[in-house]
Amino acid sequence: MQAAPRPGPRRWQGHPSLSRPLTILGVERAAFIVLLTLCYAFGNLGGGWVGALALFVPLFAAGRWMAAADPCMLAVIRANAAARAHYDPAPLPKAERTVL
Repeated sequence: MQAAPRPGPRRWQGHPSLSRPLTILGVERAAFIVLLTLCYAFGNLGGGWVGALALFVPLFAAGRWMAAADPCMLAVIRANAAARAHYDPAPLPKAERTVL
C-alpha cells in the first residue's frame, strides 16, 4: 500500500546546474553581452576607453545585483515586453487624475 502524496512544493531531483541561469562573471549571459556591446561601441565612438570603463563598472554592478536579487528577472522582463498592453476603459476617479 502506498502512502498518500504530501501536499506542498515538489523537489526536483536533477542536477543543480541544470536549473541555474547561465551567467558570465555573475551577470546573466544576455545582459553581459549587451553590456559589452554598449561599452565597446561607446569606447569606439567616444574615442577613449576610460569612458567605456566608466560605463562598464556601474552597468556590471547593476547586472550583478539583478542576478543576485532574482535570477529570473531578465526572463520575466523579456516575457512582459512581448505581451500586449491592455486598455482599461474605466475612467479614473477624480482624486487619481493628474494634469501634466
